Amino acid sequence: PRGRRRSSATSSARRSIARARARPSARRQRSSFATLRPAHTVAAAVIRRGNEVALVLQGAVGEEPFWGLPGGIVEQDELVPEGLAREVLEETGLSIHLPAKLGYIRQIDNLRPAQLSRHRGTGAGSGYVVTIWLFDVDSWDGEIAAQDPDGVVHEARFVPLEEAADLLRRTHWL
Repeated sequence: PRGRRRSSATSSARRSIARARARPSARRQRSSFATLRPAHTVAAAVIRRGNEVALVLQGAVGEEPFWGLPGGIVEQDELVPEGLAREVLEETGLSIHLPAKLGYIRQIDNLRPAQLSRHRGTGAGSGYVVTIWLFDVDSWDGEIAAQDPDGVVHEARFVPLEEAADLLRRTHWL
């Protein structure tokens, strides 16, 4: 009886997989380093009204103010949607209706010697890992106005989409 013969391409692929499993990849080594740095969760909202979107003008003392989407760091004892609702209310005065539609998730592995403060990566530190959840919010109550208890948000308003895109492009850390 004739045996089944493997193609050289299949054998070559199996040898490559075996070699990859035998040595730790750079990605896995980097991941173990990432766990040594602080990990944060950020929730932000795209709140549309017709052809406008809600933006907030923010900047801590000594910072150049910039425009951004409402949102911020989710507290340790909050679920992501709860943090989203709290941050949006604090920054815009709008009480959003949950559940909001999840639009986008992004993870950033910042290896620069910085720490993520309540407002963004600043100061000395060992870097950080952040997961950003961006939600599409289509229902809310209230009138838009900055109500930030930290005093970082100076203004909140609905901005035409083209102007909003231009303002967000100017934000140096986006």
